[in-house]
Order: sequence, then C-alpha cells, then structure tokens
Amino acid sequence: MNIADIRHRIDSIQQTRQITQAMRLISSAKMRQGMKRAVVNDSYVSEVRLSIRCLLASAGQIEHRYLNRATSGRSAYVVITSERGLAGGYNANVLKMAYQHMQTYEPVRVYAIGNVAYDFFLEHHLEPNVDYLHAIDMPHLQEARKLSWELCRLFIEGEVDQVFVFYSHLIHSMNCQPMVVRLLPVRVSDFPDVPMPDSLQAGSLFFEPSPGRVLERLIPQYVIGSVYATLIQSFASEQCARMAAMDTATRNADEILADLRLAYNRERQSSITQEITEIMGGLLEGGVS
Repeated sequence: MNIADIRHRIDSIQQTRQITQAMRLISSAKMRQGMKRAVVNDSYVSEVRLSIRCLLASAGQIEHRYLNRATSGRSAYVVITSERGLAGGYNANVLKMAYQHMQTYEPVRVYAIGNVAYDFFLEHHLEPNVDYLHAIDMPHLQEARKLSWELCRLFIEGEVDQVFVFYSHLIHSMNCQPMVVRLLPVRVSDFPDVPMPDSLQAGSLFFEPSPGRVLERLIPQYVIGSVYATLIQSFASEQCARMAAMDTATRNADEILADLRLAYNRERQSSITQEITEIMGGLLEGGVS
C-alpha cells in the first residue's frame, strides 16, 4: 500500500474504533440499569419461593393442578435471545442448549423472544410464536405478566405438561452462562437453595382458607416473577456480552492502528529518503556538468 492508501485505512479504522467504544459504553450503562432491576425483582421472587417452599413442607401431601404433573413430553419453550448480533457467543450458547433440549421433549409451543431466536427456529422448521418477540428490547413487568398468564393457561388446560425457559444468567459483570428453568409443574425439588426454618414441620403452619387456595395465588406470582427475572437477566447478560465483544473489537482496532501507523511511518520515511536521494543525485549531476 502507498501512503494515501494507508492513511485512508487509518481513518477508516479510527471511525470503527469510535463506534465500538461508544457501543461498549452504552452496553455498560444498560447492564448496570438491568442489574438494579434484577436485584429488586430477585428480592420479591425469593420471598415467593420461600412461601411456596414452606407451604409444601408444612402441608405434606397435597394435590394441586400446578404441582408435580408431567404425564408426557409435550412442552412449551420460551427461548430468550437478543434482537441483534454483535454479542459474541451469547445467542449461540442459548440456542444450542434449547435445540438440544427439544430433541428429548415435544415442543408444542415455542415462544421466540428476540429476532435471533425467531430466525433460528424458522431455519430449523419450527414455527415460533411472535407475540412477545420484542419483549427483550426493554423488559417490562407487563409483558412478563401477559406471557406468564398464557403459560399458566396452556398448562392448566392440558395443552402442555411442562414449561421451560431458556435464558442467559449473569454471573458477574464479565461472565454469563446459558440456563434452563422449568417453571411448571412446580415441585419441592425446585427449591433446594431456599433455607428452611429449623422449627418448620408438617402441619406446623395453618393456611386460610386452605393450602390449595393459597397455592392458587402464589404459583402464578412465582411464574410472573421468574419470567420477569429471566428477561432482566437476559437483558443484562446481552449487554455484558456485547460490552466484552466491543471491548475486544476496540483492542483489535488499536493493534491494527499501531501496525498501520508503523507502516505509514516507514513508507513516509522511505519516500523522504527517496526524495533526498533524487535531489542529491540531481545536485551531483549538475556539479559534474
């Protein structure tokens, strides 16, 4: 490349670097915003889970339409990805886990949240539901509530026997991993991390009007809080992944710029040396003549 070409490449890479740096800063701000909302929602979900766990432990054997049933592999899948790419392996990891899981169960309903999930399932000849396609762009509780009521309806009416959500969970500010949660049916084994009071025993708590009626209110709230949590976690994880991808792109741009500036300086030095040589050659020829 000549000097003009190198200069043009430097200008182009510098503009790209400005874009990647700006995207990194935007994703960082969005991630912090998402995590603040996640902390508040996690407190609510933790209390609901504790209430369900205590009820199940105290009530002993209880029959309820939200509990235990899984008579077939008919399942509803909620798969959460991003609206766009430029986020490293964030989308691919979730989609791979979900698609492998679908080989074991029967995906009666597939809810694609995010355009990346929608395109993926179309390519694999699965017709996804698009009613909540853009819910990940800026997660709202109202969207989570509508989706949760629909999932509960499908389960209660027997159209599906299980409900799964695939999403990305933010471990810390620079690491996220794909996760799967079975929302329905609810089982005691779903709450291994919930600490139980030492004094709690079967029959030690009284529920009014009945344990079944209390569960009828608690479990939908648990589903709503869990769906909202997966949306927020996915949103924050997406920003984390994009921030990491843009950080890598920015560092790569810096390395390319360093190489281009070195090449530019060499070409410029070579050009100056050539000009000096030509001038000296002209002076010597003039002196000889």
